[in-house]
Amino acid sequence: SSTAIDHYKAKGLDLSAIFHKPDCATDDTIHLTRPQEDTRLAAQKDWAIIEACRDAIDNGTPVELTQTIRNQDRTFGTILSSTIAKKHGQAGLADDTITINLTGSAGQSFGAFLAHGVTLKLTGAANDYVGKGLSGGKIVVRKPANAGYPARSNIIVGNTLLYGATGGELYANGLAGERF
Repeated sequence: SSTAIDHYKAKGLDLSAIFHKPDCATDDTIHLTRPQEDTRLAAQKDWAIIEACRDAIDNGTPVELTQTIRNQDRTFGTILSSTIAKKHGQAGLADDTITINLTGSAGQSFGAFLAHGVTLKLTGAANDYVGKGLSGGKIVVRKPANAGYPARSNIIVGNTLLYGATGGELYANGLAGERF
């Protein structure tokens, strides 16, 4: 629009280097011509969780699962929450419709954007960004019952928690990282 170009803040700016279209051979294309490389989304644990929770997602039938989790499992619960949001919107599901009991060490962004109706109960520890964008779900992180240390002296979740959260609950039985 010439309004933007003629705006007083744009006067004196030369954006031609940014918008320059280089000369190309006639057979070259300037748009997507092949599928994007594998982004490793296919390996996410959420896909199997979604299938195991299909009745809960579609009909609201409560389900409880038990899984292990590793540090490499990042953004656990995010694809599940996206699936719920596509079907039910921001309202999600009824409280505790989907409960997932986990043991191990969760990778970064555990429970990111977790939808209402999903409860993640982790016995172990979680990395940074637990509950990033939490959107109504519930996250519980606790130390193992047989741990030989008191919860008050154990870092159980990383540094940045609940960044951008809009709703939901987080319970951590221990300390957050020192930069929290």
